[in-house]
Amino acid sequence: MRKRWIMFGVILSACMVAAILPNFPKVHTSVVHQHQSYPAENKEITGFDENGVLTSHLPLIVLKADGNVIPGADIPTDQELYCEFSVIDNDSHINRSADTPTQTGKMAINIRGNSSRYFSKKQYAIRTVDEAGLPLKTAFLGMPAETTWVLNGSYIDYSQIRNYMMYNISSEIMDYAPQCRLCEVFLTNADGELEYQGLYTMMEKPKVSKERLNLAPYNPKYTETSFVVQMNQRIDDARINHLKPDDVSVYPANLEYPDVEKITENSMQYVKNELLQLEKALYDAEYTDNWEKVERYIDLDSFVDYYIINEFFQNYDAGIRSTYLYKNIGGKLSIGPVWDFDGAFNNFTGVEFSPDILEMRSTFYYFYLCHNAEFVERCNERYDELRKTVLSEKYLLQYIDDSSKYLGSAALRNCDKWYNGNYSIYYDDIEKMKTFVVERGNWMDEHFEDLTAIVR
Repeated sequence: MRKRWIMFGVILSACMVAAILPNFPKVHTSVVHQHQSYPAENKEITGFDENGVLTSHLPLIVLKADGNVIPGADIPTDQELYCEFSVIDNDSHINRSADTPTQTGKMAINIRGNSSRYFSKKQYAIRTVDEAGLPLKTAFLGMPAETTWVLNGSYIDYSQIRNYMMYNISSEIMDYAPQCRLCEVFLTNADGELEYQGLYTMMEKPKVSKERLNLAPYNPKYTETSFVVQMNQRIDDARINHLKPDDVSVYPANLEYPDVEKITENSMQYVKNELLQLEKALYDAEYTDNWEKVERYIDLDSFVDYYIINEFFQNYDAGIRSTYLYKNIGGKLSIGPVWDFDGAFNNFTGVEFSPDILEMRSTFYYFYLCHNAEFVERCNERYDELRKTVLSEKYLLQYIDDSSKYLGSAALRNCDKWYNGNYSIYYDDIEKMKTFVVERGNWMDEHFEDLTAIVR
């Protein structure tokens, strides 16, 4: 009788919450990103002239640091440099660094990344602000307005297209992936002169908003809340540890949403409990082979797509760090959006990956899910489907060629800036990516179905 009353109370509570908040937003709508293969470069007019003015078919972004130090080069920091920025993005797609800007504004900027902050080419985290330094939503290069942005200029990605390509393709597979645009960047020195910084990818940072992760807004009146966490090395806000064996390699989770300064203690405990209950369900299911509870907790299809994307391209930070999880009120826990493909296509720093391995199944969540027959079956079916479309050899090779063609001479200017004019380092990396796609796809076609499952 007591169990019946407890169950009745749970059902009643759920009904009351639904009555109070009847229209939860759909998490997001599938929007396939624009592939920037056109317009093509006009080689007759692009490049630097004798006065040092650059003409490019790519948008130009100027960070007006004026010689001031941008914080974060030596150690992760919350300190930021407040300064102005400008964008030159003409409708003609002919952009000169001496042109009148098509957009100006103010920003707070610092250097981002784990190991990447120590490379000579820096990556930047940007917050757009108003005159008073308060957050101001700003649109960049046709992407929806928000306050947080990333200028990704991967030093280790000689091709300069890994993140660009994978965010776009992932958006054709999953419900949401960050939008991004290729561009060229300048910093101003102490004399206000432009100093060329090379090729970058302007990217949305995963964030809760109608145009990104469209989750129900946080309301401190209620304990239950939508939330986003990220597993990573650095914990900025609120640390959430995993219920895990000591020999499992995974970083703790950082609360990304709601804002740690606004979330109540009860809501914070709710977020922790949701993750811990899922993890306990995974452990129990591994031994009992009863997966019903796990499948009630998670959006299994999101875990399937995330697994295939990161496994196929050997993005082996995924599942350990740079890994997002989110849950909408009344919904299931999803994994994603995808993030950080600098090391994909066998480009992991200091490690040479063979195309004939599967590693994602050894990561925290997937070790358990790969014991689940339903998950494995869905992976196999989804993999076969995607190999006929956006993961087909033909599609991927064409995407690499189109992206490289679109970069044009900007890729060579990036080599001049960062690799002593060694253009072969770029061309060789493009060929390396194409070889990887062929070899990886052939091996996966033959072995994926047999090796994904972990037999109990």
